[in-house]
Amino acid sequence: MPLGAHVSISGGVQNAPHNGKEATCDVVQIFTKSSNQWRAKPLTDEDAVLFAQAQKDTGVTVACAHDSYLINLASPDPALYEKSYEGFFEAMKR
Repeated sequence: MPLGAHVSISGGVQNAPHNGKEATCDVVQIFTKSSNQWRAKPLTDEDAVLFAQAQKDTGVTVACAHDSYLINLASPDPALYEKSYEGFFEAMKR
């Protein structure tokens, strides 16, 4: 049975598989950005290449993204709903 944990992407998303391997994980869960901020630094093509290479290097080939804690698609507040919708859509792209 594969075992995993939520691991840090500190220093770049490509570090997640290495952090998982260090923790003896087969799979990892990550935030693709800060979980407590709306803004996010864009992920580049280079980030994707480095992440894929890290997966190959470590054998941690399954990564699951965890969404931001700020997103609330059921918010009755129109402004928060709009931010949540945009944040959710951006998270899916990431």
